[in-house]
Amino acid sequence: MIGRFVSKVDGKWDRLALIPVLLATAAAVATAAALTACQPRASARPEVEPEVSAARAPADDFGCGLPPELKARGWPSMLQPLEPGPPPKPSPGGFSLVVLPDTQYYVACRSPHLERQVRYVLEQQQDQNIVLVLTVGDLTEHNEDAEWAFFHEAVSPLFERVPLLLTTGNHDHGSGGAARTRGTSLTRIFGQPPARARALLAKAPSDGNWENAYYRLPVGKGTLGVLTLEWGPRQSIVEWANGVLDQYATDRQIFTTHAYLYHDDTRYDWASFGPAQEWNPRSYGTARLDPEQAPGPGNWSADASHDGEMLWQHLLKSRPGLFLTVNGHVLVDGQGYLESRGVERNVVHQMLVNFQMLKDGGSGFLRLLQVEPGGKKLRVLTYSPSLDVRATGPGEQRELTIDPPLDF
Repeated sequence: MIGRFVSKVDGKWDRLALIPVLLATAAAVATAAALTACQPRASARPEVEPEVSAARAPADDFGCGLPPELKARGWPSMLQPLEPGPPPKPSPGGFSLVVLPDTQYYVACRSPHLERQVRYVLEQQQDQNIVLVLTVGDLTEHNEDAEWAFFHEAVSPLFERVPLLLTTGNHDHGSGGAARTRGTSLTRIFGQPPARARALLAKAPSDGNWENAYYRLPVGKGTLGVLTLEWGPRQSIVEWANGVLDQYATDRQIFTTHAYLYHDDTRYDWASFGPAQEWNPRSYGTARLDPEQAPGPGNWSADASHDGEMLWQHLLKSRPGLFLTVNGHVLVDGQGYLESRGVERNVVHQMLVNFQMLKDGGSGFLRLLQVEPGGKKLRVLTYSPSLDVRATGPGEQRELTIDPPLDF
């Protein structure tokens, strides 16, 4: 949710003081001007009237963006260092995936950043050879119809052009987005998956809830499979997903869900760390028999949420085709990376990507994943179309080895 604004001292992470983003160049002046231009703006009244939750004040009273308790922790911040200009293109014969991190504050604030991200995808679809757009949940802030209407309109230009795969987060569930109970407006507002994504949809649960889905994209000689699972996947959904991955075991696979990897480069693991890892999906009402009582033995739902380590052990580590996981959700520096090997010795790159702790709810930064020709390398890039700057810190830019290589 923020960039790398911590440093490791004596084995512990300490937050640095806010570092000015302005560069002593003309490019920095342009960046600052873009930031000013991208302040949240009011939108026209949505066609769908908002449902005001009794649990909180109306949106105009509540405000938008970072709530006070998060501002008190020293946010918003900005990624460092930055370089002007767009990211490089993939090598000829390669292709790109785009990850749109948590969009909740863009939506709550009716910000132009989301629209500019969508425009970038469309403008660069050919040059970057963008084959998929992935989301990582918290599409909205309060799970209200007005927010869903804004999100739907902002991303609709992608529907017929690029497969857009939608994943829900805690803020997309329950009254006011509090995830005390399950219930998202995603499938009601969208009806069906966006058109290009729908053409790739291979499996969804028998109830038709495509919040959980498996998509298959032919890429060269092989097939790229993407499994998207709901906020805090339930036991029944994990069982369904195991059957799907068994059926498509020869695909090369990507997994997306909202909460999986933590900001300290470890998986969420309630059994080992409990509440010491903030915002574990096991700590929310969606995981409990009684949301009013503390999480723990005796209060877990029979169909309770899985955290990252549970998903790794019960679903992912046995999948030889898996090479990438992507999630959002986590605050602090909003980034994490873990390399693990599955039981078949395949390398699985696990990535936390979340920029909502930046100015204006993310400053428009998105993650670009470029697969190089031959399928042996994965280039990770971070770019803001709003500011036309690249973040070049070690968490935002790197090159990874795909082992075994993708066959495409």
